[in-house]
Amino acid sequence: MKWNFILDIIIEFIYCYSYLVLFYAHDFIIVLFGGIDISIDAANLTIDRAVEEKNNIINISLSFERLEVIIALGSVIILPIIMLLLLHYIPQRLFSMPTINMSYKYLFPVFFIFIGWVLWHEKNSITLFFLTFFFLLSITLAIIDIKLLLLPDILTFSLLWGGLIFQLLIPQGNIALGIYGVLAGYLLMLFISSMMNWHYQQPQLGHGDLKLIAAYGAWLGVLKLPYLLLGAAVCGIIHYLWLYFRFQRRSAAIPFGPSIVLSGCYWLLIDTYW
Repeated sequence: MKWNFILDIIIEFIYCYSYLVLFYAHDFIIVLFGGIDISIDAANLTIDRAVEEKNNIINISLSFERLEVIIALGSVIILPIIMLLLLHYIPQRLFSMPTINMSYKYLFPVFFIFIGWVLWHEKNSITLFFLTFFFLLSITLAIIDIKLLLLPDILTFSLLWGGLIFQLLIPQGNIALGIYGVLAGYLLMLFISSMMNWHYQQPQLGHGDLKLIAAYGAWLGVLKLPYLLLGAAVCGIIHYLWLYFRFQRRSAAIPFGPSIVLSGCYWLLIDTYW
């Protein structure tokens, strides 16, 4: 087991190196040969002025590239390890349940794609940090709900407060919409859950689902709440139909958390980059 884990780490370093070379290849070319377009713009300037501007731009670009490389490499390596620790610690220590064992090589591609996608669109370090925090907790919650049918409060409340701080710190954030999103999301889902419990005479939605909706309300704001609920409902129906026709599972409990997570991740990325 120990050697398998070390082997996974070595393989990941190779993946990270290949990813960074491919991902930043065009930027390195621009940095190395940036004098082509600079010389055109500086045609009417003196040679000394043009060379000085070129060197300044190259130095700034190289510094920015190094920062991005450090962020990408650190995120892709560290985040799966943090998730593995959460999946190991939370079920055993908080719920006295067996730990959730997942291979490092399965988590790596997920974060590989996410970090690459975010770095391609996002250059603000604060936004990058919060989106990474959001994705880490979201995927962890989805896995725990699939395996144990639980959404731990320690993760959902961390996600909620992280969303409010996100709305407070980023330039395009709105803390008021985030607070309204929390209240509206929880109260609306509490009403829907109460009606479903009354109609079916048994619980249909867990309290963890309500808290998770409230947490995503903090990130998306109250105006995006209808889209979040619609996406979660569609994903939930598709999940139910797949289980029904695949395994003939009709009465077994179905986790709703992954549907909420999928909808929340989709709408946050759409809201941020489009």
